[in-house]
This record gives sequence, structure tokens and C-alpha cells, in this order.
Amino acid sequence: MKVKPKLIILSHNASLGGAELSLLEYVKVLSNYFDVHVIIPKHGPLEDYLKKIIKGIYVIPFRRWCIKRSKRTLHLRSNLLNFLSLLRILHLLIRIKPNLCLTNTITPPPILAIASKLLGIPHVWSIREFGKEDHGLSFIFGEKLSYNMIAALSDAVLVNSRAVGKKFLRFTYWRKPTVYVIDSIVEIPPSILHAEDLDKEKFVKHKKIKIACVGAIKPGKGQEELIRALIRIKGKLKFVCYLVGEIRDEKYFQEISNLIIENHLHGSIILIRRLPRERVLRLIKSMDVIVVPSKSEALGRTLIEAMKLGKAIIATRSGGNPEIITEGENGLLYEPGNIEELSQKLFLLAKNNYFKKILGENARRYALQR
Repeated sequence: MKVKPKLIILSHNASLGGAELSLLEYVKVLSNYFDVHVIIPKHGPLEDYLKKIIKGIYVIPFRRWCIKRSKRTLHLRSNLLNFLSLLRILHLLIRIKPNLCLTNTITPPPILAIASKLLGIPHVWSIREFGKEDHGLSFIFGEKLSYNMIAALSDAVLVNSRAVGKKFLRFTYWRKPTVYVIDSIVEIPPSILHAEDLDKEKFVKHKKIKIACVGAIKPGKGQEELIRALIRIKGKLKFVCYLVGEIRDEKYFQEISNLIIENHLHGSIILIRRLPRERVLRLIKSMDVIVVPSKSEALGRTLIEAMKLGKAIIATRSGGNPEIITEGENGLLYEPGNIEELSQKLFLLAKNNYFKKILGENARRYALQR
């Protein structure tokens, strides 16, 4: 039996956010070709899912080097923890003898990359976000120095959109590693992918257009823009809109909740804090329109899921969105912050079922062929 080469991946978290779900799906594919091992910073739901696929899972705590701007402080304790983690990872690499190492997302410190460099093991860094623009993150050593460290410590860099790759190359000047754009792997359970739209009769009867926005509740995801667009058209059409996502910014959550109540839309705009992934997919499947109002996103997982499920999409003309959405062909785009343009496109889809259907069909065809 042929022995598989060994791959060690450093995950930035152990939860089940978009990056972790994508990591899981990559691990499923890569485990066909590699003996995959994953390092996580703490115990969490990701660990339980990984155990169904691989055996090599290691918990090594570390502190991120790319964090919220409001928390940008260097602590001796954090540096000491990361140094100790580096030593543990060095010991792990010496014991396992991997053929390749990979750091997932920009937020983990370069501990795996440094250990790989010291031992002469090829290292790849997977960048899935802009950082500052989409998540309000800031490198504790600054963007220029940090991106150049990533470049110096990596044999290749993987990005999920050309927009992310361009930003990375713009900041690097010491050394420019090869950058590869890798399509996101987004699996939809066949039971949902091929199911009929759910709750269809209920909404057809009341002639309501069904809208959903899925993503963490925080300013960068742009839920407020969608609410303000719906306020503009509330007297012109009937709708129900679901805002689904974990609350990451309590102040922002209160602001949009108050906005909904003040405009008497609490019966039409429904906030759902958290749902299991399968229920989120079923919700998307039952919608007419999916709105992705993120101010700047590398390439949102929800966007790919909605396309695969054949939904009409309205997304911001920013980040990686224009790379896969062709205006008027497989979706609609609007300028971030242009509430009037968003409201007009919502109204257009609400009043034109045939156009909405064509957009959804084209989106599905495009996403399934990627």
C-alpha cells in the first residue's frame, strides 16, 4: 500500500464559522491524497467534525497576531505563549516529519511557518480575507511587515479571490511567492440541493417576496444597508426578510434592532441569532432573493451556497463578488453604501419573477460548473 505524504494544517480557530467549514471540506478532499494532521488552538466543534475524517488532531494554544483594532496591544504574556507554542510545534514536526505545512487564514501567528522554515519543510499560507476591510482586523506588527513575513516564510500563497491576491502582492516587496487562486469548496447535501423550495405555498398565498441575508451580525456585513433599503420600499411591496447570523457586535445588533422597531418592520424583518448549517441551507433554499451587503468581502461562503441553490442574488460590487457575478446574467451588483440602488434592485426582482428565475438558474449553473 502506497504511503501518503503528510500534511499539517494550522487552523486559526476551533469553531464552525465560514473559514472552518471551508477547512473541513478541504480536509475531506486532501485526505484522499495526504495523511492530514490539524493543529487547533482550543477544543471546539471543529474538533468533533475533524475526528470523523482524520486521526491527527492536536490542541496547541496560541494568540493571534491579527486582531480587532480596538484590541491591538502587545502583551508579554501573548508573546511568551506563542514562543512556547512554537517550541511545541517544532517538537510535533520533528516527530511527525510532514512533507508540507499549511497555515489557514491570516489570523494565526507565523508559528507553523517559522517552525517549517527552521526544519526545511515547505510551507503554504492560505489567505481567505482582507483583514482590515472585511473584519476590522489589524496586524500587531502592521500590514506591510506582516505580509512580508508571510511572503518570506511561505513557498506559495493560496487565495480565494483575485482581489485578495492583489492586496497581498501590493504589500510585499522583499520576496513575492507564487500566488494561486483556489476555488472555495462548498458542499451542499443532496437532500437540500435537489429539494423543492420549502414553505413556498405559504408565501405565494400572501404574495410576499422572501429575502435573506446570512452572515455574522457586525458592521462589515452591512445588514443596516439592507434594512434601510427595505424601509424605502416597505409601502410598495410585501416582503419577509430573515437576518441570520451570530452576534459579533452587540452595539451594532442593538442599533439595527432599534431601526427595525422604529420603522414598524418587526413583523417583516426577522432576526435569527444562530442556526445549524443544514437549517441555514434550507432557509436559503426557501428564499426568493439572497442579499450579500458586505462592505468588502474576499469571497463569501453564503454567496457560493446561494448560487448553488439557484437563488437570485444581490451583492455589493466589491471584493471578490464581481469575479463570479456578472451583472444581469447570474446576479445583480450594487455599490456599497448606495441604499437607493439596492432598494431599486430589490424592487426589480420582487416585480419580475421571470428575471429572478433566470438569474437563479444561471447562478446555479455557474456555481456547479466551477
